[in-house]
Amino acid sequence: MIKIHVLTAVHNDLANLRALLTTLNHNDHKPASITVVDDGSTDGVFEFLAKNYPDIHYLSGDGQLWWTGSLNLGIKSILSRESTQDYLLTINNDCLLDALYLKTMAQSARPNLVLGSKIIDVQTKRTWDLGVMIDWSTGKITGRQKTNDRLDALTTKGTLYPLNLFLQLGLLSSHLPHYISDYELAVRAKKHGYRLSLQTDSPVLNDTQNTGAGDELEGPFTLKRSLYLLFGRRSKLNIIDQFWFITLCCPLRYQPLNYLRLIAKTIYLLALPSPRLHHLLKSLLRRVQ
Repeated sequence: MIKIHVLTAVHNDLANLRALLTTLNHNDHKPASITVVDDGSTDGVFEFLAKNYPDIHYLSGDGQLWWTGSLNLGIKSILSRESTQDYLLTINNDCLLDALYLKTMAQSARPNLVLGSKIIDVQTKRTWDLGVMIDWSTGKITGRQKTNDRLDALTTKGTLYPLNLFLQLGLLSSHLPHYISDYELAVRAKKHGYRLSLQTDSPVLNDTQNTGAGDELEGPFTLKRSLYLLFGRRSKLNIIDQFWFITLCCPLRYQPLNYLRLIAKTIYLLALPSPRLHHLLKSLLRRVQ
């Protein structure tokens, strides 16, 4: 029987964590273990787990682990106590699973496979994520529209990894504390011969509004907002993260061009508060693309 160890992390989001754990309890294929990394929550996560889920493996942080540090703490704990022939399922705490989810994942588990899940927006019930394609020649990361599109990277929202993968490849990159570390791990796994795939039979429901900044660039811009988008830890446009993602994943022949694109995007965001400069740089950015 395939053993799946579930790992999630939380920071002051007890309501969503409670809902996730309820759906895990209702699964036909029971998890071999559940590990929750609580990164400095003050909303009663510890008390709730101690009272209602005493068998869960509880690990705590100081509020500075972020997503990557939380997962790495959990992975090290699981590796220290479980067989490397087992599997690890990472799942964000703001996700919901149907009753057949773990059974579906277990049936498709393979030692050389990283298996992701179709993500559906819990509010709109529309498909949100089918994995992504990365084209380093253009510097674009594009969400897949069809399941037969090339698959280059997966999120950690419902992804099954052979535990042995982490002994072979190491943990998520500490250079990427919050965002993109999941993509980097998938790219690294693919480079080392692991196959990436995605199951659509048992989708994951996700609260897509419970995420960071950077998806929308509409509305008035101030210098403060631009700086937050460029350097904020919860910003998906964080240029330090983008730099490290290029450094760790991009083929050498495309790195110089993608560093130039990153510089251009940085200048573009800094120019957003100034309409005239914004329009000028927007036209220049098109040339770089």
